[in-house]
Amino acid sequence: MRGGIRFLELNEAPLAIEAILFVSGEPVSVPELAEALGLSEMETMHAVEALQREYESGSRGIALRRYGDHLKLETRPEY
Repeated sequence: MRGGIRFLELNEAPLAIEAILFVSGEPVSVPELAEALGLSEMETMHAVEALQREYESGSRGIALRRYGDHLKLETRPEY
């Protein structure tokens, strides 16, 4: 958490990350996400991992891809 201010509850973080990535259209870094959400990078990574599990657990046309420390929502190649 940066500056002692948390902008949202930890259980809301995966949803907020999904929304940020959706509107961005470009890869977003973990540090940028952490700053935007008022979370530590570790908390942000835990939220990213939770979101990744959601995308991998079901049949979806969208995938969460990692490029180094950057993340991006993309369509699955088979669709």
